[in-house]
Amino acid sequence: MNVGFSIFLNYSNLYSFIELSLLLENVLFLGDLALFFPDVFHRFYDKDQQRRILTSWSYSFAAETEFYDEKSLEILSLVY
Repeated sequence: MNVGFSIFLNYSNLYSFIELSLLLENVLFLGDLALFFPDVFHRFYDKDQQRRILTSWSYSFAAETEFYDEKSLEILSLVY
């Protein structure tokens, strides 16, 4: 019986992996929106300090994971 692999299959770990993947995906998606639709992005982004703080934290966290490839990091560096 392979016990090592079964550790990753419990519900709490699966939930954490899903949440992490959504965060990483949405940070890049938000970066794409900011680059392709800057007027719309800044209309919602600039008015809300809580949104700016959350976006800044999300970007910092995502960058620290070292998950992204060079192209993705380039996109993020243009936005943040």
